[in-house]
Amino acid sequence: MKRGKFSKEFPQNLRSHEFLRLAHSFYEAYLNCIELMPPNPPKYFLGCHAVELALKSYLLSVGVPIEAIVNTREYGHDIGKLLDDALNKKLILSQADIDHIRRLNEVHSQFWNRYPIEWGVPIYIVDQNDSAIAHLLKAVDPYQRYEALKCN
Repeated sequence: MKRGKFSKEFPQNLRSHEFLRLAHSFYEAYLNCIELMPPNPPKYFLGCHAVELALKSYLLSVGVPIEAIVNTREYGHDIGKLLDDALNKKLILSQADIDHIRRLNEVHSQFWNRYPIEWGVPIYIVDQNDSAIAHLLKAVDPYQRYEALKCN
C-alpha cells in the first residue's frame, strides 16, 4: 500500500509548528546568505521560501487542511494566494509589509530565482524585503517561539 506524504494521524497544530520552524530556518539562512551582486538568486529563493512556509504555517494554524496546503492546484507556490487567504483569516500585517510580500509573488511563482534571467525588466531586490519577512514571521508566531527571529 502506497503511503501519502502526510499522515492523517499527525496533529494539525504540530504541522503548523513544523512549517513555522522550517520557515525560520530558511529565514536564518536568508539572513546569513553570502552577499553577491544583486540580484542574488540563492537569497531570493531562501527569502521567498521562508515567506511561503510562514504563510502555510499560518493557514494550517487556523484550520486549513494539509491536503489544501500541499495541493498544487489550491496554493502551489503562489505567495499572493497564500497571503490573500491568510489576510482573510485574520493575519495582521501592515500595508507596507503586505506590499513588499506581494512583490515577491512574481519572483517566486515565475521561478526566476532558480534559473537565469533573460528579460530586461526592473528587478525587485529581495533585500528591500528584510523587515517584511521578519514582520510576517512575528505575526505568524506572536509568542516568538523561535530565537532565530530578528525583527527591525
